[in-house]
Amino acid sequence: RSWRAPRHVQDRENSTNMTNAHDWCEDAGQHVREEERKRLVQRLYSTKALSHLDPRFFFGRGYQGPTDVAPPCVWESSQTPREDHATPQWLTASEFSDSPDVAARKIAQLANLMRLSKHTVVYSGAGISASVIGQAARSGTNTQGWLKRGSLREARPTP
Repeated sequence: RSWRAPRHVQDRENSTNMTNAHDWCEDAGQHVREEERKRLVQRLYSTKALSHLDPRFFFGRGYQGPTDVAPPCVWESSQTPREDHATPQWLTASEFSDSPDVAARKIAQLANLMRLSKHTVVYSGAGISASVIGQAARSGTNTQGWLKRGSLREARPTP
């Protein structure tokens, strides 16, 4: 019969080996994420700001996916988005909606950006707050927010 270490020693050795394996996997995963982050940063740096005439403009310079079909206009306006800000003449308060496929891709890519980010800052605007406030730009088509309900206490979380 061969000698075996007592169970508590075996458990500690297995635990140490598992910890080392976990640490190695975590380090390898971190290395993979760092490499992916470097590639992403390089791609963003090499992609210049997009003109509003560029077909990729609706999707954003970081978007990876089909850009052959522009999102449909769901509400058209000839007015500027706001009266208290100077805007280029081409920019109107018209509203557009991504297809479910494009929206899902953007969400997945945003989640990945958040995972890869070392420092995250979120600037949100009317698109984020519209469902809470109850108004989307000038259209007034959003009737989900607190303005319709008449009370801040009845506002639902932004979807």
